[in-house]
Amino acid sequence: MFYRRFGKILQETIDACRQQRINKTEYLNNKVTEVMESVLGRTEVKLPEVLRDRDVTKAFCGVVNETLEGLELKENAVPYETQKLAADIAVQIEDEIQKRMVVDWRANPDVQNEMRNAIDDLLYEARVAKGFC
Repeated sequence: MFYRRFGKILQETIDACRQQRINKTEYLNNKVTEVMESVLGRTEVKLPEVLRDRDVTKAFCGVVNETLEGLELKENAVPYETQKLAADIAVQIEDEIQKRMVVDWRANPDVQNEMRNAIDDLLYEARVAKGFC
C-alpha cells in the first residue's frame, strides 16, 4: 500500500509533465526527488515505535496491514487498530524467521517450509484471537 501510493503520485507527476503543466527541469529536480526521498525515508507514514530500527519488519508490516484492511470481523469480535496489530504480527513473523535461519537457508527447502509453517501458524492464531471471518 505504501509503495502503491507513491507509485500513484509518481504517475501523476509523469502525466503532468507529459501534459506540459510542469517543465521537465522541475519534474526531474523536484517531484521525482521528493517521491524518492519519501519512499526511502518512509516519511509519509507514521509507523509504530516497535518498527523503528527493523527495516525488514517494516516490509512485513506493510503487507500484513494491507491484508488486515481487507478483512471483516465476526459480529462479536473486538475492534482493533489495524496498523498496531499489523506491526505486532510483523515483529512476530520476523522473530520466527530469525529463529529458523541457518547457513544457506535460502537453498534449504526444509528450513523455508519451517518458516512458512511458523508464519502460517501466527496468522491463524491472529485470525482466531481477533475474530476475523
